[in-house]
Amino acid sequence: MLYKSTLKSIPPTPIDNAKLGKKKFLAVAQIVDDAKCGTVLVVDFYQRAKPRTLMFRFFCNKENYQVYDIEKDKWTQRNPCAVLSNYAGYSEYYCCLHVDLAATSAATAELLKMFFDSKYDCPHCLQYVDEFVRNLNREKADRVWDRKRERINRLMNMFPKLPKDFNAYLRKDVFKQYIFMDKLENGVKPGICSACGKKVKLLKGTKHRTTVICPKCGAEVMAFESRYINAIKEKQSVCMVHKVDGQLIIRWMNVCAGWYLTPKGKYMPSYKIDEYFRTMYLTENDKAYIRSFDNKNVWPYGQYWREQKYIQDDLSYVYSYNLREVFGNTYYNIDFEKELQKNSQPIHFVKLLDNLKNLPVTEYLVKMGMSRFASEIVSDDLGKGRDFKSILGVSPQYKQLYSKWNISRNEHKLIKASAIWVNESDFLKMRNLNLNGHQTSVVCEMLEKMSYKRFVNYFTKQRSIYPRNNFEQLLRWYEDYIRMSEQMNIDLSHKSVRFPKDIKVAHDRLLTEFKAVEMKIYDEQLKRATKNLYAGLTEYKNNEFAIVFPRTRTEFIKEGQSLNHCVGTQEMYFNNHIKGVRMIFFIRHSDEIDKPFVTMEIDMRRLIILQIYGYGDKRPSQEVINFANKFLTLLKRKNREEIKNAS
Repeated sequence: MLYKSTLKSIPPTPIDNAKLGKKKFLAVAQIVDDAKCGTVLVVDFYQRAKPRTLMFRFFCNKENYQVYDIEKDKWTQRNPCAVLSNYAGYSEYYCCLHVDLAATSAATAELLKMFFDSKYDCPHCLQYVDEFVRNLNREKADRVWDRKRERINRLMNMFPKLPKDFNAYLRKDVFKQYIFMDKLENGVKPGICSACGKKVKLLKGTKHRTTVICPKCGAEVMAFESRYINAIKEKQSVCMVHKVDGQLIIRWMNVCAGWYLTPKGKYMPSYKIDEYFRTMYLTENDKAYIRSFDNKNVWPYGQYWREQKYIQDDLSYVYSYNLREVFGNTYYNIDFEKELQKNSQPIHFVKLLDNLKNLPVTEYLVKMGMSRFASEIVSDDLGKGRDFKSILGVSPQYKQLYSKWNISRNEHKLIKASAIWVNESDFLKMRNLNLNGHQTSVVCEMLEKMSYKRFVNYFTKQRSIYPRNNFEQLLRWYEDYIRMSEQMNIDLSHKSVRFPKDIKVAHDRLLTEFKAVEMKIYDEQLKRATKNLYAGLTEYKNNEFAIVFPRTRTEFIKEGQSLNHCVGTQEMYFNNHIKGVRMIFFIRHSDEIDKPFVTMEIDMRRLIILQIYGYGDKRPSQEVINFANKFLTLLKRKNREEIKNAS
């Protein structure tokens, strides 16, 4: 054990006759036998400049070490070589290279070698200290890591194995069921239903990947050509809750489902389960705390569980077959097992638990069959009252729709924003568009100017035209189309104009026209401003270079595209130019007056060059800069004359 008070009392090591050479520091060592600390190695580091001041001290007893900074009067566990590198003004990277910045005598080198029992002669004797500190820190880090892994593994072992009926739950409540069809025979398509396992016959016109009703068991299934069975790759997130020794623990897993044909002619599902997050609600010594872990592959350690500060709550299916064992028959008056099996849909389960504690209306929503909505609501979504209309702000006639389809918070917002009644068919079309939160907000604004029915019919058709485009892109095309039409005073009262058959074609065609009109307006603005902008200026040139004044908006665009910079794309440059605040001038070769070469921006108030760039924002040659400065001198002379005439 190293006692700091005792170490401080050890007298500094006398400076020996080491030759400094070009080194800035001096390191001297001694071995001290102390009753409390045992045998201690002391290495003192002095600065070279006279008077030679003691900077810091290194103490070591082969089991531990301490570093004492004299100037700061502070103890530290840093590597002394790193401290020395910092004093020299280098980064700690030099410490890794074992740069010997301190001069040492042969006696000090021999003392260090003997103390650390080294069999090798190091080129820099301070390397003995460096290697000892590094090895000791590495061993400490390994011990800390081992304790951490042991603690995490102990917690991870609390999670039981997946239940035996988990695959049955996935097949029944999470993933789709299929009728695998064979080739057409005698005007019908024979197949096998995965839900009931019976042979069925489907009509001749039944298409691949269409939803049908099994004629034997009545289940809603997807008709699927059996020859494409290997193409089935469904992926869902599943949440599972356990109670172990009175502690609530939750796990999330990604499940990928596929199907295969057995040698006996049966179609069976196969599942690949990847568990990616665990949350534990623990109580220890009457103190409650939450621990969360994610499972990721981190180089170079491989895949392992790491502790995280956040709580995961992905939209997931909830394994409901054990919920009575976990929560009892009721939890805040809710029978989870019954309610979640009634209409299996992905929900935010942790948020649902919190809402049941904090929002009394959550119980009502769950019992109504709206578990997903109940898991997403916030207090601002709810009105005052106790009935359906006063709570949700929509007609009570929506009860059946909300319960049957277990609607989400975003879907509720869209229905609430609709000025007309939303029937089940239109609702399902909207659900198939699969809007996210941002898109929902945009659509709610759009529903102020069009009906819910019109929106879903129109955008369902547009999605069928562009199935590979993100829905965000379709919305952007339409918004731009309406905005440009309004700015160009186009009559949108006609249905065919307001809702073009192909939104991308209509958008691109109108954009071309809009740009032409916009360019014309810009050119008129520049034309009106030209008289004042260039008054008294003539295009300046010499035998090699020339200054050209832009006359149209198109010239700005051409300049930017030719020289690969932003003067043409950012309207800021054009607007500042026509205001006469920051003007743009083109520098060209005298024999190639129409070919873009260098662009210059001048602050016309202070008469200084703000920017001068050639292709790709590269600085031009000194000859071009000298030419630009001569033009700037001309502007300053003109400015002085204007001030003189005004006075």
